[in-house]
Amino acid sequence: MDSIIIAITGSNGKTTTKEMLYHILSHYHSCSKSLDNHNSTIGLPITFLNCNLKSKYAILELGANKNGEIEKLCKIIKPNFSLITNISNAHIENFNSFDEIIATKSAIFSNLEGNGIAFVNINDIAITNLKIRNKRITFGMNNAKANYNGKLENVSTLRINDFVLNIPEEINYLYECILSVYAISRTLGITNKQFQEALQTYTIPNGRGGILIKKLSYGNCKIIDDAYNASPSSMQFGIKRFAQLNTNNNKVLIIADMLELGNFKKEEHRKIGTLINTLDVDIVLTFGSAMSYTFKELDNQYQYKEHFDDIKFLKEKFNSIIQNGDLIFIKGSRSMRLERLYS
Repeated sequence: MDSIIIAITGSNGKTTTKEMLYHILSHYHSCSKSLDNHNSTIGLPITFLNCNLKSKYAILELGANKNGEIEKLCKIIKPNFSLITNISNAHIENFNSFDEIIATKSAIFSNLEGNGIAFVNINDIAITNLKIRNKRITFGMNNAKANYNGKLENVSTLRINDFVLNIPEEINYLYECILSVYAISRTLGITNKQFQEALQTYTIPNGRGGILIKKLSYGNCKIIDDAYNASPSSMQFGIKRFAQLNTNNNKVLIIADMLELGNFKKEEHRKIGTLINTLDVDIVLTFGSAMSYTFKELDNQYQYKEHFDDIKFLKEKFNSIIQNGDLIFIKGSRSMRLERLYS
């Protein structure tokens, strides 16, 4: 295969990063990508074989549910460029420690081809401390030491070094993802003008934080659908972002179990409840056995709160309490299928 292989992994955001990078590069070059989240030792080789041999770039997402999985995938695809979005305790149930997760993710750098480049998020301490033998290109928010230093001037403007990038409103929360994609794109010769033009037409994959309009008998509400998956770090990030949004009506938070946490299940779900108590949210609905620990941490500041173990009753409550103009955020692990609320 003659394509330049760009490999992406991380605890959160790897699919969105892959899709955005593909969207930018494919405007100006022939590109292939791994499909959906087919990123495992079974799914990635299959989707890799479906990539066009004549593509200039092949953008591949690598996932790890167990120790050593990234290295096995790298032996197959042999990456020329690699990126780790971030490292957190996602899927920790399948690992012996957080250090083992770090070691597994870091294989995407240690298995680069000889002249390969590692794109390093220096806002992530675990990634910054990795020993990398290849060339490093760094990026980070508010970090003057980074090759690509990002600063938010307002909710829709991201300054990267001396370039001012306008971000479409519906993806303005993805500024960290945009910065990483910009670093790779510029390294591959995409101009600032080309990047800006391509970014304007980017749309968010289903279930990854896009805004949906649900029509009600008495009006409409907005749903931020982030129900594709959830880990402690992505749940915390999503809830914080949601709480900062402005609306004239209720902010309704609907969250479901985070899975694959093993012995950390109670602790991590309790932390979510403690976090919510510090934020600007009006209504909280929780769903699933693990989320009962979150619910027990909630104080009495909310207009309404309730826990559910049955999606039928959750859906009934959802349809009965939502009002015209409400802003809703939904998030949970994939098997919880929270999108059933509005489908």
